[in-house]
Amino acid sequence: MAACLGVLTLGTPKGILVAILLSMISLAIQAAHPRVYLIGRKGGADVSRPLSAEHPDDETIEGLLRRHPRGAFSS
Repeated sequence: MAACLGVLTLGTPKGILVAILLSMISLAIQAAHPRVYLIGRKGGADVSRPLSAEHPDDETIEGLLRRHPRGAFSS
């Protein structure tokens, strides 16, 4: 969307440059503030998911910290 608007308003080279700069800024923001979840295993299954109050029976191992940098989990 940024490339399209940039090209229409500024011309092709400048519009593409604006899109590249916006993409790099967005990537830097996401890298500086990643979503990190503590995860546990669903009881009796081979499924990992973020620890939450909704699933208080999820299994964890004492002394082991499992974390995941993305938000895609099976439930």
